[in-house]
Formats: sequence, structure tokens, C-alpha cells
Amino acid sequence: MALLRLNNKPVVAVVGDGSWATAIMKILTEQDIKIRWWVRKKDRARYIKIYGYNPNYLQGVHLTKSKIKPSSRLTRVIGDAQTVILAVPAAFIKDALMGLPSDAFDGKIVVSAIKGMIPQDHILVTDLLMDHFNVPKEKITIIAGPCHAEEVAMERQSYLTIGGFDLDTAQQVASLLRCRYVKVEVNED
Repeated sequence: MALLRLNNKPVVAVVGDGSWATAIMKILTEQDIKIRWWVRKKDRARYIKIYGYNPNYLQGVHLTKSKIKPSSRLTRVIGDAQTVILAVPAAFIKDALMGLPSDAFDGKIVVSAIKGMIPQDHILVTDLLMDHFNVPKEKITIIAGPCHAEEVAMERQSYLTIGGFDLDTAQQVASLLRCRYVKVEVNED
């Protein structure tokens, strides 16, 4: 399956504006893609748009402003994206997504870059995606380490593993995250 293209470039959405989301944004800006970035606060989105870095996390990471569109409107961010990367802490992911309609992720690859379980429900993010948003398990992947946001920010050699039920989907996600300082492997685990 080919990624949706806007002006002949794939469109990827990142949901979250913390350290890990910012590091993922840095990786994605190494690619020839368009990136939509959901940040919680409107003033932070404006700041990122003007200055090209997150004022609250990893301030030394400068992002290519022409490749990203930050917004505090989640429906706008994920609307034209083929791939959506979730990078909100597990404790807050449900609140971040619950305003979305149950078909918000129809036809999209959804990537969880979230550690742990949703504490109030004791479920995994993948369970939330399948049960509430009807995302087929073949369209879900997860990002695992070993690496840290700070290492990516400093462009240190890092490694990621993309896990998923469907290897083709996992390979598509892996191709988005490979760059000169990040090596990516896939597995079905």
C-alpha cells in the first residue's frame, strides 16, 4: 500500500509534543515527506511554526519548518495523513483521542510510540485502537527501543524496532524512521 501523498509527498501525523514526540519529529524531518504535528496548546504550535523548535522539550532540536505543520486541532493533523504516530504518555492518550469519531483512523496505519498501559483502564494502547476506533491489528505497529529521545536529538547512532502483525505495514513504518543516525529493524512480535 502506498502512502497518501500531498503535493507528491507522503503525509505523516505525529500526536504528542513531549520529548519522544519531538525526537520522532526530528527523525521524520530527515525524510522527503510532509508532517502534521499535534501539540496540545495553540501558543506552542504557533511558537514551533515560527521558530522551528519545541520550547518545552529538547530545545536544541531544530526542525525543518517547511516540512512540518504544527496545530492544536487533532482532526486537522490526522485528517490527510496515511500514517499516524501516537507519542502521548499512556496516562493521557485516552483524553487526547476521545474527542475523535470512532472512524478517525479508517484506512490509516497507526503507530504506538507509547510505553506501558493506559493506567485507568489497564489496557494497552493497541487495545484502545482496536476496541474503540476499530483499527485492524494489521494496521497497527509499535515502536520499541533501544534508544532515548535525547540520543536521537544529539544524532547519536540509535536503533529502533518496529513490531506489528503485518510485516509489510511494519516495513512501511520502518522506512519512515530510518535515517543516517537511526537504524530500524522489524519483527512480528
